[in-house]
Amino acid sequence: MKVLMPIAARRNHGSAVVVMIVLLGLMLIFVFANVKTLHFMNRELKLIEKRQLQRLSATVSATNHIAQTRTNENPAKEPVPEPAPTPER
Repeated sequence: MKVLMPIAARRNHGSAVVVMIVLLGLMLIFVFANVKTLHFMNRELKLIEKRQLQRLSATVSATNHIAQTRTNENPAKEPVPEPAPTPER
C-alpha cells in the first residue's frame, strides 16, 4: 500500500531546497568578496612595508655619515674641567 503525500507538502520540500541554494550562493559571494579584500590588503601591506624599509634605510645611512670622529678625540672640542679640590683637614 502506497501512501501519497498531499500536493501542498510536496511544494514545501521544493521551496526549502531553493531557499538553501540561495543561502549557499550568498555565502559563496561573501567568501569570494573576503578573499578578494584580503588579497588587496596583502598587496597594500607589502607596499607600505617596502616604503618604510626605503625610508628607514635612508635614515640609517644619513645617521652613519654623521658619526665619523675618532674614539680618542673629544667631539665637543671643549676642555674637560678638572674636579674641584677637596678641603684638607
